[in-house]
Amino acid sequence: MNRSEPNAPETTASRILLVEDDAQLAEVVDLGLRGDHCSVRIASHAGAALAALPEQEFDVMLLDLGLPGVDGFELLGQIKADKRWQNFR
Repeated sequence: MNRSEPNAPETTASRILLVEDDAQLAEVVDLGLRGDHCSVRIASHAGAALAALPEQEFDVMLLDLGLPGVDGFELLGQIKADKRWQNFR
């Protein structure tokens, strides 16, 4: 439901890719977002995030910049460099 307009019609849930290596933090964020009627997919590392992108269309990606191995900055660079994800901003 759109909280800014009390009588607004129900909108489609936002599809969110949450990239977070801390399982407890990911769970808390996931619960909060689902409470706002969002659809959340959790990826615990860069490889899982890259694998998720072609499987589902996402509206938003919440990205931990301090990921181990390939960090969030490098992952974002890889996504931006891939022509398949040019419209993902």
